Amino acid sequence: SHHRFLWQQIVNILDANSSTELISTLQDKYLEFPEQMEMISHLFHISEKAQQEIIRTPIQILRATLSMERVLHENATAIFMNFGSKLIQKLSQKNTNLIIKLLSLKIKQLKKLDKQRCFNVGEF
Repeated sequence: SHHRFLWQQIVNILDANSSTELISTLQDKYLEFPEQMEMISHLFHISEKAQQEIIRTPIQILRATLSMERVLHENATAIFMNFGSKLIQKLSQKNTNLIIKLLSLKIKQLKKLDKQRCFNVGEF
């Protein structure tokens, strides 16, 4: 069958040289095996929708990862704010300023994560 032929060609290419560009090398086989390659040539052409999915999947993973990181930072900031507000009442002015600086740093990290999550597919 033509799928078996394709599999054999892939194995032969990978056995011969693992650093070879697989698709290009398979397309080069068209000259050696025109009839067999004609039967599988449709596999080398992806639809526009499939191409968009290939591009979109890593972007969706990145967005999900950044969203989870933002939730973690948000929770840490909330805990720090709760803890910090209790400490501010008991600490000196110097230590209070330190807590305020740390809190503003946490808020900046949240804004940075928000900015990283907001991007378009067109940017890639």
